[in-house]
Amino acid sequence: GQEITSYGGCVVTGMALGVDGAAARGALLAGKPCVGVLGTAIDVNYPAANSLLIDDVASAGAVVSEFPPLYPTKPENFPRRNRIISGLSCGVCIVEAPARSGALITANLALEQGRDVFAVPGNIDSPNSTGTNALIRDGAKAITGAQDILSEYEGLYPGRIQYDTELYSPPKRAEKVSVSAKTEIDKPQTIPYSDLESRLTEYTEDHRALLRCISRGETHVDEMAASTGFSAAKVLACMTVLTIRGAVKPLPGKRYSLNLK
Repeated sequence: GQEITSYGGCVVTGMALGVDGAAARGALLAGKPCVGVLGTAIDVNYPAANSLLIDDVASAGAVVSEFPPLYPTKPENFPRRNRIISGLSCGVCIVEAPARSGALITANLALEQGRDVFAVPGNIDSPNSTGTNALIRDGAKAITGAQDILSEYEGLYPGRIQYDTELYSPPKRAEKVSVSAKTEIDKPQTIPYSDLESRLTEYTEDHRALLRCISRGETHVDEMAASTGFSAAKVLACMTVLTIRGAVKPLPGKRYSLNLK
């Protein structure tokens, strides 16, 4: 939390014991605001052990809840809270997660909302790393530090995300693979313009516009929005439909590639 906020990010946390509380404390140590999302009524500081921390977060940033004062505290409220955490974020980071963990609910909600998912890899024998290792296996980005998250957004927010490149040097590039060594699956799908247009007749006008954007190669949601004039929310909604129909393939970092057969 301290590094994320020090270099321009903002922490959104569920204020639970453990990693949630540590992330909030890190943001406060950096002298930066963070956002706490409660799974209880707005007038209930839960867990009680984090009561003072919740007050500090409210003073420095914001504490929010969808539950009004005096609303009863129920176990089912906490998974509901997770959709707000992911909804307020560009991406979610799962540090630890057993096989059945509320953090995995947050990760699934983030994917549904078109957010990025990051996970910290752990020992394969550790029960608390079962969930994070599974997320990485299924496509989440493995991270070892704050810079791995920040680097995903420095191009989108160049005036805001600024971390010390001397402290965080980029990883060495892998040796180039000769063209002959690449397999067909490595090559992006390209379709001649005439063939592409003939395949788009079954799609709506909005979907056709987005598919034309992606036909040039892997494309970020923001690039599609800029090219078509659509809002990012509309692009994500269309991408969800096109993914279900098998027309596009979602990639890490809110990017999509063409998957027309």
